[in-house]
Amino acid sequence: MKKLLASVLGATMALTMLAAPIVSNAEFGRSYDAMYGQPTIDGTAEALWDMVEWTQVDKPYDGSDAADYPGASLRMKFLWDETNLYFLADVTDSDVNYDNDIVEIYLDEDNCKAGEYQEDDSQSRFFKDGAPASGGTNTKADISEAVGVDTAGGWVIEGKIPWNNAMKVGQAVGFELMYNIGDSDADFAQAFRWNADTGNGDPAPWQSTEAWGVMNLNPAPEAEALEGNAVALWDFGESDCGIKDFNVMDIALNGDYATFTASGPDPYGYIDMNVADVSAMQWAKIRVRNTSAVKAIELFAKTDGDGHALSGPECTHLYMLPDTANWNTYIIYLPNANIYTSTNVKGTALDAWNWQGALSQIRLDAMWNEGDGGTSNESIDIDYIAFFGSKADAEAFRAGQDNNTQVEFESSTDLPAFMAAAAEAAPAAEAAAPAAEAAPAAAPVAAAAPATPAAAAQTGDTAAIAVLAAVAAIGCAVVIGKKH
Repeated sequence: MKKLLASVLGATMALTMLAAPIVSNAEFGRSYDAMYGQPTIDGTAEALWDMVEWTQVDKPYDGSDAADYPGASLRMKFLWDETNLYFLADVTDSDVNYDNDIVEIYLDEDNCKAGEYQEDDSQSRFFKDGAPASGGTNTKADISEAVGVDTAGGWVIEGKIPWNNAMKVGQAVGFELMYNIGDSDADFAQAFRWNADTGNGDPAPWQSTEAWGVMNLNPAPEAEALEGNAVALWDFGESDCGIKDFNVMDIALNGDYATFTASGPDPYGYIDMNVADVSAMQWAKIRVRNTSAVKAIELFAKTDGDGHALSGPECTHLYMLPDTANWNTYIIYLPNANIYTSTNVKGTALDAWNWQGALSQIRLDAMWNEGDGGTSNESIDIDYIAFFGSKADAEAFRAGQDNNTQVEFESSTDLPAFMAAAAEAAPAAEAAAPAAEAAPAAAPVAAAAPATPAAAAQTGDTAAIAVLAAVAAIGCAVVIGKKH
């Protein structure tokens, strides 16, 4: 199985049992390792949650056996960043009592476990639909997001709890969990704890912090080593790379590459990612066979920059030659590609790269055409899309497969010079085509003077395709490698 987004895979969380008890009657002495990461709060567990393991909330308050209550259970996962704790709660409950089936999360941010609640100690309570429940000790009033979704045997809650203080890697947090269970016959049937052993003398979590366990705030896992120093890699063929929420776009895996087919306008899907600083992804490299009339692969990046949703300013086009039966390789400088795409195609002028901060998701439009729509039944073959910190790393990646390689948007100007010159370059390239066939090593087109945004806007999307055709016709570096 080929690697999928290896930047998010690697070390997973280990749930450890400490030999020495934290308090006199805390039988388990539990500790949980939360990994750094920012999930999307929508009630659906994206790939980011696979970094951490579940922990069971399974100690009945009266010291009895959890197996005596087979109809109810709670397991949870946790991620974190400097401002929020993120949680995923998976509840099984065969007898729902909305007002009394409550998931509870307890935090002691300085891990002092002083007993009596202090300013940084809190109890947060959630109903099955994610709504906050009142009535706790130091209950947080500023829980900004939590979403509950019904499942076949219960429900899932995904949410976040803001820290009182800025948190950092390496901190230990006092930590406790509880599931308060009601049923159709009574408002209270049972309550499961995570660490506090109230059945054997520990104080209840809402009364005291002393019997809580510990949460360790760990860094994001290190990236798995990838060929060619890729920061992230979508290697299609054996894997769909985790694409979800398809819109009028189908994918067929062909062993070494994938065929994407549009069944209507605006085909796309989403791929979850976890890149702590998107500035590490300066370059993209793609290998495609585009027998259709579409012009670009379109990427929308979801980052934690202010207001950076999946919209026009986050869009970046990876341009391709249309209507070709050959495999072609493209290396794209993403900052300038983003500026060009937003300014000239999406109608929002940019003067700087709009991908900022931590990257959590990319929307992949495998085939873009005029009007943000892919033509129905058009298809494109994609071998891989890879991301790199430098052009040299991109060039080295699978160099033996490179076919008709073009480099896009390399100019250091805000909008690449060749975009402004494309209309003039295309006729010259057409005239030079026979000579290029005779002399494949001919020099590439000389760079024109730096373009202004206004000048580049006049050439628009058509210019991008024209200049790709011009460069290909005059003669780019060609290394014959594996053929599909």
